[in-house]
Amino acid sequence: MLKTLRTKTRRVMLATLILVIPSFVFYFGWNAISQRDKQQPTEFARFRPPKPGGEGQGGWIVLLAPDLRQTRREMQQQLTSTFGPEATRSILQEVDADEIFPIRDTIREAINQRILAYYADSKDINVTRNDLRSAIQQDLGPVPKDQIPYVLNQSGFNSSQEYESYVYQATRVGRAAQDFTNQAKVSHYELWDLYQLQKAQLKMDYTIFNVSDFEDLVPTTDALLEQYYQANQEKFRVGRQRQYAYAYLKKDDLASGLELSDSALRQYYESHPEQFVHDRQVKVRQVFLPIQQIVEQLGREEYDARTSETLRHLSLVREEMAAGTDFSEVADRISQDPSNTSATLSGEGAKLGGLVPGWISRDRASEFGLDFVEKALELAENEISEPVQAWVGGANGYSILQVVDSRPAGTSDFEEVRDRAKRLARRGAVDDAFSERMNEIANEVPNYSNVSTLAQDMGMQDGMTSWVLTTSPVLSKDLFIRNDDLDYITTEFEKGEMTPLLNTEDTMYVVSVKDEKPSYVPEDFREVRDRVEAAYRVDKALEMAEAATKGFLEITAGDDSSTGTLLSEDFLTTDPVIQGRTMTTTGLFSRTELPQALRGRLIDFIQDTYIVRSGDTGITEVGSGAGNANGYLVWRMRDVVNPERAKFEEDLPALELNYLILAQQALLNEWLWDQRQQSQIRINEDYLPTAAEEEAEEAAL
Repeated sequence: MLKTLRTKTRRVMLATLILVIPSFVFYFGWNAISQRDKQQPTEFARFRPPKPGGEGQGGWIVLLAPDLRQTRREMQQQLTSTFGPEATRSILQEVDADEIFPIRDTIREAINQRILAYYADSKDINVTRNDLRSAIQQDLGPVPKDQIPYVLNQSGFNSSQEYESYVYQATRVGRAAQDFTNQAKVSHYELWDLYQLQKAQLKMDYTIFNVSDFEDLVPTTDALLEQYYQANQEKFRVGRQRQYAYAYLKKDDLASGLELSDSALRQYYESHPEQFVHDRQVKVRQVFLPIQQIVEQLGREEYDARTSETLRHLSLVREEMAAGTDFSEVADRISQDPSNTSATLSGEGAKLGGLVPGWISRDRASEFGLDFVEKALELAENEISEPVQAWVGGANGYSILQVVDSRPAGTSDFEEVRDRAKRLARRGAVDDAFSERMNEIANEVPNYSNVSTLAQDMGMQDGMTSWVLTTSPVLSKDLFIRNDDLDYITTEFEKGEMTPLLNTEDTMYVVSVKDEKPSYVPEDFREVRDRVEAAYRVDKALEMAEAATKGFLEITAGDDSSTGTLLSEDFLTTDPVIQGRTMTTTGLFSRTELPQALRGRLIDFIQDTYIVRSGDTGITEVGSGAGNANGYLVWRMRDVVNPERAKFEEDLPALELNYLILAQQALLNEWLWDQRQQSQIRINEDYLPTAAEEEAEEAAL
């Protein structure tokens, strides 16, 4: 990072922000950093795109910090549209935004956006005021008007004008992309080829040689490790490290002595009636029969057979009830709901007639399953349902339901929601206390230069770290600092300096940099011997696994026997990992839905089996991605069932739509890549990590 960015002005600004808005949490992780440097726009990169028609270069376009912030925001909005706001917030609190959206990728995406804006200029693509209003309404959704400023603030926008500008630019760039991608086409020949690849059913024998099978067989000596280390020194670089002193206070510490009176609970209940409103609710009895296991454990045929038997049994039960047998009697006799017994001191409680405890409403879908809840709410009193899928007591199965009571939407009585009111009121009281303490401590921090003294005077916990990597947010077992705060600390503060008060949702903390040492490569491999030995074992085990895989493939290539132990070659008797190895036979499966045991593990299986016939054999890497193999799959194809042409014709409309979208994206990506290649691009390298720092961060992770 640029040395000139380490300014006192930015620290004072952050301290002021904490004092004025102590409980404020930015929606997106990078925005907190951006607030600290917004008054000092820094050039990250500049580029000259080719003119439309290829007539030389256009003028220089400069990318400043606000441009990078907007690009990061757009990338995070895409993440939000995929996972939802709550999941996105959780992701960005757990993982550094720079890991999800690396600075190189962000700069590249910013250039892409500017290229598309340049394209929009050449095509006179604009957004009218009415279009902008519609885009904003669609983006915000059903947010009450008085809540819009809060929502925008939480999303990192400083004003409605800034938000409108963001929506305008995003809409305009989106239209430019759509205008360009309308040129994409997809042929029926290509679709048939893809359809066969996707829909073909395969059946094969396989065995997996995992690297872990060989690691204990790798011989290691100091001489071998020393030789390996000398050839791979940079791989074991130790990243920049620091020692920190810290003081912190957790929200839970404030909650330990907090007690609320009955009158306080009732006052909270009466002042927050909207939190205790319920839709229509019912009380039900059920007859539950489990299937016991999920399909992956049983296999599809066995699972279907058990399901059919369960449904047949429940149909007979309904016939018995229709003939006059009381629902409660049947439930006590055959229902396998574990809660259908009242608790007694002897442990042998009375049967409950299948009565499900409590009122059933939509908020109990996670407890019984959505089908169960929706069916219960549809029934009239005393009506008996058809069998409905249910999740009861940790078991998957089917239930027959009978509604025995119901009540319309309304507000729950205080006694009924006392426990919930207590949780909510307590949470609010603790939040208020935490905010007050944060204000108090934030005001005092500038008066201290010693973290221990601050902790003693302010009633905080304190401590000192050993040497920790500057990429690690973990300072102790009790203190995890925010990733954006970690970036702030490592770029803004040097030895001897102390931060203002920082905070997560449940912890406030102050950090002081006590000492620092730069990244280095150890002279003696024994300083990082464990890492060296582990890496050496993996590399050599991978070589051994590959050799064993090829040897095993030679044995199985001409073998027509069914699954079994192959011991016919001398090779097997000399290799303890291969000796006695068996192959597993799969059922029919498609390349897009692999068997459970292989799902998510095969790196190039589609490519390896693109053109394959019965009897063919092959090897596929197993692992997390290309270049990261942790084993090898040996396979022998038993059967290949290709899809029918008539079915393809039936599915063609949906296929054309889906693959046209993919073709459009591929066309756009290829064009943007070509435009970048033709552009003159200059990136401020001070904002990019060095190769050594990148490797050190990867090693730390």
